[in-house]
Amino acid sequence: MKTILITGINGFLGNHLADYLSEDYHVIGLEKGRLGETDRKSKNFLIYDSLTNNLEQIFKKHEIWSIIHTATLYKKNEESLLNLIDTNIKLPIELFELAEKYYIELFINTDTFFNIP
Repeated sequence: MKTILITGINGFLGNHLADYLSEDYHVIGLEKGRLGETDRKSKNFLIYDSLTNNLEQIFKKHEIWSIIHTATLYKKNEESLLNLIDTNIKLPIELFELAEKYYIELFINTDTFFNIP
């Protein structure tokens, strides 16, 4: 079974994608310090914390077929601009570089156009 890494798996979009895709794929998640925050009721996914895990180690441990980057900040909760840049710019770039290095077949980055002040 192919493995899909979903960032922001505890968010609205990531949560629904994980539930839907888990019918046909092995789904793992990536969150930034929100491991306990989920409204997922039926499925338990392996979720890594980007604050405490080296991203490359995740790629070494799992044979990832696809990445879906849904994690994003909208600056609606007074998040700092640095956190917004880390989540919306730096993280997808780092994931894309790892995708190239580990020959990931599919990389989907959701848009962050809502973040323009």
